[in-house]
Amino acid sequence: MNKDNLRHFISEMNKVNRMLPLAKKRLNEGRYKDAEEHLRGEALMLNKLAGELRDQIELRDSNT
Repeated sequence: MNKDNLRHFISEMNKVNRMLPLAKKRLNEGRYKDAEEHLRGEALMLNKLAGELRDQIELRDSNT
């Protein structure tokens, strides 16, 4: 994996990591539906990122 791809994955993981405290805050405030929606959005982002990583792994494996 080249450095640009690596930076992309780290950057996207950091975005999700920064957003999780907001979901925790919403839970503490009793805003459960908002917290659920936020967590689902973050889960979608992580799922998309996992798919991109799988594509990179398959690309690397096909080149070797």
